[in-house]
Amino acid sequence: MTSTDRPVVPGEPAHGGGPSPAGPARPAAATGVGEAAPGPDRVHRRWAVGLTAATVLMMLAASAVALRHVPVAYTDWALIALRVRSVGSSWPLIGAPSNFGLHHPGPLEYYLLAPFHRALGGGPWALGAGTAVLNATAVATASWLAWRRGRLALVVIVLAACATLTAALGAGFLIDDWNPWVALLPSVAFLLAVAAVVDDDPAALPVLVVAGSWSVQAHFSYAVVVVPLAVGAVLVMVGRAWRRRRRRVGPAGASTPAGTDPSGGTDAAASLGAPGPSRLVLGLVATGLLALCWLPPVVDEVAHRPDGNLSATVAHFARPPADTSTLASGDLVGTLATELGWRPPSITGREPVNIFIDNVVPRSGVELLPVALLVVAAIALAVVRRDRDALVLLAVGLLAALLGAFGVARLEPGRVFPHVVRFLWVIDVVLLVAVIWAVTRAARGRVGAVDRAGLVLGLAVLALGLVRLALGAPDVRLPINQPDQSASVGRCVESLGAAARAEADGSPAPEVALDTEEFWPVAAAGVADQLERAGVDVRIGAHLAFYAGVTPTDASPGAPVLLVVDEAGLPGVDARPGWRVVAVCDPLTAAERAELQALRAVVGPGPAEAQRAIDLQARSARFALLAAT
Repeated sequence: MTSTDRPVVPGEPAHGGGPSPAGPARPAAATGVGEAAPGPDRVHRRWAVGLTAATVLMMLAASAVALRHVPVAYTDWALIALRVRSVGSSWPLIGAPSNFGLHHPGPLEYYLLAPFHRALGGGPWALGAGTAVLNATAVATASWLAWRRGRLALVVIVLAACATLTAALGAGFLIDDWNPWVALLPSVAFLLAVAAVVDDDPAALPVLVVAGSWSVQAHFSYAVVVVPLAVGAVLVMVGRAWRRRRRRVGPAGASTPAGTDPSGGTDAAASLGAPGPSRLVLGLVATGLLALCWLPPVVDEVAHRPDGNLSATVAHFARPPADTSTLASGDLVGTLATELGWRPPSITGREPVNIFIDNVVPRSGVELLPVALLVVAAIALAVVRRDRDALVLLAVGLLAALLGAFGVARLEPGRVFPHVVRFLWVIDVVLLVAVIWAVTRAARGRVGAVDRAGLVLGLAVLALGLVRLALGAPDVRLPINQPDQSASVGRCVESLGAAARAEADGSPAPEVALDTEEFWPVAAAGVADQLERAGVDVRIGAHLAFYAGVTPTDASPGAPVLLVVDEAGLPGVDARPGWRVVAVCDPLTAAERAELQALRAVVGPGPAEAQRAIDLQARSARFALLAAT
């Protein structure tokens, strides 16, 4: 059995197409997991560690620069801060709120960020620093998995892909704790772990469990990819173990030594899968981590039967309401072309978005054709060469793309938000890694000096990605890439927060009751966060409580009762019975607001008018803070 038709042994260099350059393939028993390989492999290991460390350090350095630009927390970021701060006093059981009337599956993000928040003093930048460390850990984990599967060649390709993806997102992404963003880099490690588990590497099982759980709990959209791939990978590994057991027993029930097939030959795959404490321990560790990650959502499910969040989520997405529609085939193909086409935003950083409805703009489906041909060619090359390792990674990437397309197809028109389909960026990057690796493995040993040339090219791409990351603007918390919007809303939240603190200072105890009438608690969440940072006990009202994921509580007698309203509640706000206006924030002047209304009515505006409307729209949010009389 040659190295082209057997799994790669963990800890042994991967070679494609024929025997190893050092001679025939060795039985798996000759090399242990993590055992230092002799000769060049030891040098390659040092290169891999050095490149991984350099990449992680550059990411952390870019994060440190971005932390100097952390804006005021509002909307979802303030809600995350509230829940992270509550870990220890109350225990979150569900994830962030969604606009489906549900919460995302789990609170894993809150628990993993809480230690950083406390250790760093709970300042505005503490969550960003914790997020940067978790993202760096995800990249290091992806590099470790790449080393186990493809040694230095795959490490360089994976690191270059992660650097390119991060540069496309911007340095601010690294410290952005918004739940759709925190799942991106861990999902790269998850897809690599799927390929490793399919190739029978049990050391990848804990990564599969933790990275997959993190991604699914952070945002619904990842479940359509993560759950089928994780279950499928584990079933493949279990199937391999069952077949190995049958081979060891033999045709007539006779025992066959491990590493030997019933016909008498040495079976490397059987030797690799021989039962041992390491495989059992890794399986138990993975099972324990799975139970730990999903304990809070299960507790919520049991405590709120039959209306638990998990069961409600499954019911919603399994049986969508009859009055909803899904994307037309043209919009589906166009969206996939935008995210996965020949000029993908995962590399360019340029994603066309309609800012007025915050939807991805579809491109021509023709842009998918070059990518499809490239993937088909890579698969054909791997099949001809019987390159199992390349085929497994290509298959994982392709299956992820198909599952992602299925998920996008179920979106309703007008709900193709950039953050909802952002998981396609991860799939695009991993698919590109698989294609490049398949071609690299085919070229090794066939073209003069290809190893050195490929290494130099990979290092150049990695360096370019890190330079782009270092020089990029440290934009933070910009779901639609509008810095003006972030700044204007932040100023409003600061002014309302100061007014709310003044109200609290005038009460017998540092306590307020806070609620909101906003469609989404953009300002109210920020005000609550600022009050808590100032040491004020905030009692959350019924409407805000859903978004904060807490049980509503009433204020003590004599405590101020505050209400935040947005633009929809501003008309007649001065004449509301039982309420007085404490503060109003409108970033636009009266003339600018009239101009915006006029521009919204223009049909087919020119480029200058459209840009002016975009600029005004980004600063158009206005709010008021009311107090009960």
